[in-house]
Amino acid sequence: MTFSTINTNPTGSLWPTQGTEITYEGIQTLIAHPPETRGILLIDVRGREEFLQGHIPTSVNLPLDELEKALHLSDEEFFRTYQFQPPKPHSRIVVSCRSGSRSTRAHKWLLEAGFQSVLNYPGGWIEFSTRQPARE
Repeated sequence: MTFSTINTNPTGSLWPTQGTEITYEGIQTLIAHPPETRGILLIDVRGREEFLQGHIPTSVNLPLDELEKALHLSDEEFFRTYQFQPPKPHSRIVVSCRSGSRSTRAHKWLLEAGFQSVLNYPGGWIEFSTRQPARE
């Protein structure tokens, strides 16, 4: 199930009450809130070089090919390597990539690994970057 905005929870939370995917509009709502107040981690699972070439604002980078190993690091080692706190099984996570393929794999893996609240952004960087308003 896909939903058009993540601000649909009756409690006022940014996290939806149902669904496994998030839309472009939902991503826009999410990034409008500072990461430290929203309680939702936006993880881009593309490679570092791809991430550096452009990414969704407020997202952090954890390449798909490092995901499983990274989540077995100590909290200190994870932070030193990735520069953000490691997600926990109760964390709310949105995964994205270039076009939805890698994020779909990351979404599935995280759920199988015991993470309870994971959404996939299948539009990825391609959709996000092409739908951004032109800057003058």
